[in-house]
Amino acid sequence: MYTRLLCLGLLTTLLGFGDSRPTTEANASPYGHTLSGRPHPAVVKRAIIKPTFGYNYYDGPLQWGDLSPNNTMCKQGDHQSPININTTATTPSSEQSDAAKKDRSIHYDTFRTAEFQNLGTTLEVTPDEAVGGIEVAGKKYTLTQFHFHTPSEHRIDDEHFPMEMHLVHVAEGMWILRVARVRPTQRKTEVEKKKKNKRRRKLKLTRNLVLDKSILVFGIVLEINTLRAWDAPFIRDLGYLVPHMSHFGDSLDLSSLRISLDPVMKIFKHGNVFEYTGSLTTPPCSENVSWIVSKTPLHISEGT
Repeated sequence: MYTRLLCLGLLTTLLGFGDSRPTTEANASPYGHTLSGRPHPAVVKRAIIKPTFGYNYYDGPLQWGDLSPNNTMCKQGDHQSPININTTATTPSSEQSDAAKKDRSIHYDTFRTAEFQNLGTTLEVTPDEAVGGIEVAGKKYTLTQFHFHTPSEHRIDDEHFPMEMHLVHVAEGMWILRVARVRPTQRKTEVEKKKKNKRRRKLKLTRNLVLDKSILVFGIVLEINTLRAWDAPFIRDLGYLVPHMSHFGDSLDLSSLRISLDPVMKIFKHGNVFEYTGSLTTPPCSENVSWIVSKTPLHISEGT
């Protein structure tokens, strides 16, 4: 019960519904006078498009497929995310051979400039410059943003976690050859019309070069643990700023906050992770998204 109450406090704070805590030596913000001698950064309003979906009864996941013609995959897709990961039936990628592990690598630089935004449905951090990414089987993906969902979207053995962090990556603009089968467009002759029910017309192949913009998402579950040392200081730092941006469109410049994703890289390299092909977890629910989901959680303190 105590852990559940801690989870509720964390969710309230990160969603911006909690009251700002007084700045003390124990909980001083990295932007506060106590640590840096500088005031909190000014919140600005960004002209961003308001989402057309939500998480309520009228615009929630069960209704997404009917909110827009672009959202048909939300109700018709065959490989939709999130999923429940059954660890008794699935072997983590981290337990594969050393050769398989070498096919995956990760590296993020410390963020020098970034923007923290309230998008109405989530809180998102977007770097202003390239900070690295993930490479899988020789294919490179660049980190474009990370955001949070509460509670976790993925379940591990039917269990939700208090929160889940999604690091969204896009393939680095490689040109790929796409082959498709199409029917010839020439007019049918009378003979062909007579034989159309006796034989199938041959299909021809078309080859086009297209820019690969495939998506890879690294999902990490978060857990509150009062017995462990702090594992994710960058989440603590972001948590201090959340009460200042509780409205849609609020935005903060994170230039003074050096975000290090070292804890994320540690879990990718040494934790238990699972891989599968799914979809975006919000409209338009596009499929063929590569997922890497961590069973090993990032631990956050009860003070957050």
